[in-house]
Amino acid sequence: MGLNKFTLMLDGQPYEIERRGDLLVVNGIEYPCRLKDSQVTVYDTPHIVKLSGATVEVDGIRFAIEAKGLEEPKDPGSKYQVTRPSAATGANTVAAVMSGLVIKVLKSEGDPVKAGETLLILEAMKMQNQIRAGHDCTVKKVLVRPGQPVEKGEKMVILEA
Repeated sequence: MGLNKFTLMLDGQPYEIERRGDLLVVNGIEYPCRLKDSQVTVYDTPHIVKLSGATVEVDGIRFAIEAKGLEEPKDPGSKYQVTRPSAATGANTVAAVMSGLVIKVLKSEGDPVKAGETLLILEAMKMQNQIRAGHDCTVKKVLVRPGQPVEKGEKMVILEA
């Protein structure tokens, strides 16, 4: 389903949810929606929402919840593009698959990295994405810094096998 489309079980009742920018589509009905801290504004009505484990409290009323389809993709390649290693250098490149903003860089040049380890956090479409290494390697060069916007296809990190 992906991270923008999922099923929300609310007190056992299923709701098909899709996020389209500032629209929340619930069972096919569109609702203009804004989120700020723990306040969700639907149309022009603000609601206080508190999540705690498998329950949510909306304006003081508790509900049992379960989300299906929000699991992280198992294929780390879906979060970034890695070019094939160059025969000359053994290096490969981690590039942005969509435009976004670099939130945090977790690795530095020369750092050893294990497969699946997070290299940086990229915010795209109001969601924070962990950009992970696809294999064991070493960070050869970091090309971005926190707060930097990146365009689709822009190189962010060069890895060395």
